[in-house]
Amino acid sequence: MSDNKVDLSKIKVLNRKKPGEKVSVGYYILLTLVACFMIVPLLWMISTSLKNPADVFVYPPKWIPDYNYIIEDGNKVEVNVINEVYEIKYISGALKGTKSTVPKGNIDVEWRRWWTPWDKVNLVNTSKNKKFPRWDEVEILSGVATLDILFVKDGVTNFRTKEVSVDKVFKGVRPVWKNYSKVIEVMPFLRFYWNSFIVSVLITFGQVLTSAMAAYSFSRLNFPGRDKLFLGYLATMMIPYAVVLVPVYILMNWLNWVDTFRALIIPGMFSAYGTFMLRQFFMTIPVDLEDAAKIDGCNFLRIFWNIILPLSKPALATLTVFTLLGSWMSFMWPLIVTNSVSMKTLPVGLAYFQDTGFGTQYELLMAGAFMAIIPLVIMFVFTQRFFVEGIKMQGLKG
Repeated sequence: MSDNKVDLSKIKVLNRKKPGEKVSVGYYILLTLVACFMIVPLLWMISTSLKNPADVFVYPPKWIPDYNYIIEDGNKVEVNVINEVYEIKYISGALKGTKSTVPKGNIDVEWRRWWTPWDKVNLVNTSKNKKFPRWDEVEILSGVATLDILFVKDGVTNFRTKEVSVDKVFKGVRPVWKNYSKVIEVMPFLRFYWNSFIVSVLITFGQVLTSAMAAYSFSRLNFPGRDKLFLGYLATMMIPYAVVLVPVYILMNWLNWVDTFRALIIPGMFSAYGTFMLRQFFMTIPVDLEDAAKIDGCNFLRIFWNIILPLSKPALATLTVFTLLGSWMSFMWPLIVTNSVSMKTLPVGLAYFQDTGFGTQYELLMAGAFMAIIPLVIMFVFTQRFFVEGIKMQGLKG
């Protein structure tokens, strides 16, 4: 037999880049920008929750709640700025070199170049035709602010007007922390919190348990019509949720469960989606482990409890996270099935701040909403890897 020698130097090796080996910096920059964009609504909710009602819809919007004050006799005095006028000097246009006095509203501040936000220019519209404005660059020489100062004398609250230089008016940061305590005062917020906690925990426990048991039956037990029954079970996922609301409500009313924890919890303890996801995961567990357990005398229940469940912790954790999120933020079913205030959950309870006799109280609504999502944010921080695992298991094949 002749020796067949291979010249390794002539073999071309395809240098493939391993996943995650080298990723461009632009990829991370893009992800960072997207993440910052997605977090803006959360930051705006927190900002609104710390404002006075009058500051919610001011333009331009304020991200940080503030107030105006001056120093009088060494003391800080809060003021309300009524008007501001500025003496300006034109440095471009037909009025170049002249001076005039204009209100603050007539002065527009823009970036000189879009890529240099630190280089700003002051502009004033000198055109009498508002449809065709002509913006000339100006230099601000000085400014005078007209103030309203609140004072109390002999038990009577009055205002006094004062004019000062705009340089003497300062801004201070003053978040309205009392909005959070006011939420608890004006509504049974703690009761709503407790209801949501009880409902979410029991629904999550029940749904994970029933889904795991059903998934084990569909993946490991052989019985007549198993696959057809499973397909029928999956077909229920195609039915819109709104379609089953009325029949389920009629059933709850017939059982006398309306406005009780049983109506809030029991219908949510069963899930075709959870069963499907766990079944797909169970089918990846080697059958040899069960055969060895059967030889040692284990029955189906013990195999399920001591072998299948311990090996399925990632799938069980994923389903737990998804179910807890869904039940905590559920709105439609608790709204329909509860009547008394004492049975409301958080999403339904927060609706009390909308369309009140004095309009929607947005600052209280945002404060309550932020307190409602705190548990979800904490849970997401510690269990975010399970979200990735859950997405991966969507495509598992049995």
